Amino acid sequence: MKSSYFFLSFIIVCLVWLFSFSSLIQAATATISANTTATRSAVDRVKEILEETEQIQNQRKRRALVGMVERVTTESLSLKTLKGEQIIKLLPEKTTILSTPKPQPMQVQDIEIGGYAIVMGYVNSDDVIEARRILVSSTILFPPKKKIVLGTVQNISSSTLTLLTRMQKEEKISLSKKTVYEDKQGESLKRTEVREDDEVLVIFRNADDASASATVVTVLQ
Repeated sequence: MKSSYFFLSFIIVCLVWLFSFSSLIQAATATISANTTATRSAVDRVKEILEETEQIQNQRKRRALVGMVERVTTESLSLKTLKGEQIIKLLPEKTTILSTPKPQPMQVQDIEIGGYAIVMGYVNSDDVIEARRILVSSTILFPPKKKIVLGTVQNISSSTLTLLTRMQKEEKISLSKKTVYEDKQGESLKRTEVREDDEVLVIFRNADDASASATVVTVLQ
């Protein structure tokens, strides 16, 4: 009887111990799972932050412009562009200055006032361009301005075309061997086919050059 009682007691103790051990395992598993989830969440958050940072960096506005140098200091460069004056910030450790057409390293003090520069860089939070690369040139980098004159032929010779504009102003236009003559369909004409009282459209490719001759003379009638 006593042996049966002790055996039954032993069985109960073993069951209680196994139940307790199982509970401990479950608790440990839950803790490990929670820690793993927390670790993964932290890793995912770090990845998100890195991705957001990369996106912000990629969203920085790249900018390139061309202009004539007006002022130079060790910290900035002032350019006269087609849209007005632009101030460029120079970063000694990041800004590379090269001469053109054969790229050679230059110092900021070597940049001449009145020269031309191509600036490439990024716009900072103050809406100022931070230069990364500057190409310096002594030749004009702006595209030439076109000039158009509309009028009636008063006289024409091998070197000069005299027009009466719609503002009733007489204008003398230089002609050269390179001047092209055409009708309104774009068909080629000879200079001698342009006559007095013809209405013509004259195009100059380079309006900045006062001595430039006409590029194209188009007869409109």
